[in-house]
Amino acid sequence: MLKSRPSSVPTLSKSQMKRQEILNQVDAGTLHKHQPTSKVKTAISSFLTLLQSGVKKEWCIESCELGKGKFGVVRLATNRKSGQPAAIKIMQKSNKDDKEMRLMMREIEIMKHVKHPNCIEFYGMYESRNHIYIVMEVV
Repeated sequence: MLKSRPSSVPTLSKSQMKRQEILNQVDAGTLHKHQPTSKVKTAISSFLTLLQSGVKKEWCIESCELGKGKFGVVRLATNRKSGQPAAIKIMQKSNKDDKEMRLMMREIEIMKHVKHPNCIEFYGMYESRNHIYIVMEVV
């Protein structure tokens, strides 16, 4: 008879374990020759978060930045299956108070319901532990 694991022991996927290993190396300073800056840590964390969320599976996110605003950065993306271009707004959840989080979620709800030829079309939303991604029409 097989014994099941206790429910209090968290199980991590391979990608989560790899992400944690890389973040530990960054924190220890062993990933780079020099002590990494907070920008390097943020970039690595953002990239690894992208790998874990569904957005990376469906969309190829380009490095070119289309714009920047209060809540985040907008990047050009292409749908992996259809080749359709899109703009993806990447918003970081950390360092956001309750009011800012409510405003971000309100923006998403409004975009979901607005259907008009003069308004940007909403394609979808993805959420990871650290980020919210809004996929929308490129204009």
